[in-house]
Amino acid sequence: MFLPPTTSATARRLRKVYPYYFTFTTFTKGRWVGEKILDVFAREFRAHPAEEYERCIKGGTLTVNYEKVDVDYKLKHNDLLANIVHRHEVPVTAEPISIVHMDGDVVVVNKPASIPVKMKNTARVKWVFVFNYVEDTFYFLGMAVLAGVRGPDAAGGLKR
Repeated sequence: MFLPPTTSATARRLRKVYPYYFTFTTFTKGRWVGEKILDVFAREFRAHPAEEYERCIKGGTLTVNYEKVDVDYKLKHNDLLANIVHRHEVPVTAEPISIVHMDGDVVVVNKPASIPVKMKNTARVKWVFVFNYVEDTFYFLGMAVLAGVRGPDAAGGLKR
């Protein structure tokens, strides 16, 4: 798993991730076959206007099978679509994450509110477990995730 380097805590007690490039990939869905790439992105991925996707296709950061294509390219079965984006994650607090309880089944942590519990689109690096694994503050907690600990349960702990 690629993880960009992080900075240390700043004077304002914030922890930052250096801006980095990330590639979103997906294979052509059956319903997209025969449609123009620009039409598909404008309809299916509405986070940006069609003009932004057109700029990315023309600029070569939105590719098919890692090759530059025209905005009128018609998608085929098994085409690999790749969109390279430049990410800037919001700084999070540098306050420590403490372990409240840990046994063979559950890990319960008391974490600052600014650090997400799970990875999401806007925080791919600074979520609680990768953050701790990378920063080596609770190495064993990061290893617990790698060893098969699943998502949070209703009590805020983690289930295996």
